[in-house]
Amino acid sequence: MRNAQVLVVGLALLSGYVLAMAINRPSAGQSPAIDPLPDRPATVVSRYQTTIVASNQPYPLLILTDTATGHCWVRESGPQEEDEWRDLGAPASARR
Repeated sequence: MRNAQVLVVGLALLSGYVLAMAINRPSAGQSPAIDPLPDRPATVVSRYQTTIVASNQPYPLLILTDTATGHCWVRESGPQEEDEWRDLGAPASARR
């Protein structure tokens, strides 16, 4: 008789779940509850991009890249360094 009680309780829970899912669904003519998100316009990449490199050094490097030409400059941020940008040129054009 114990198995019969477990079976009845399991069927009651299952039927309650199925009934709740059937009742809570929107009708065919009803719009969905959440409207889809509008498409985002493509983001525009600015011409100059900066990168900070700080691997195993107390003072990071700042790299400035011109995305139109590929030209790069670097500046070290340590107190003993000169306060100027070093020109790295355009690495992409050197490989050609």
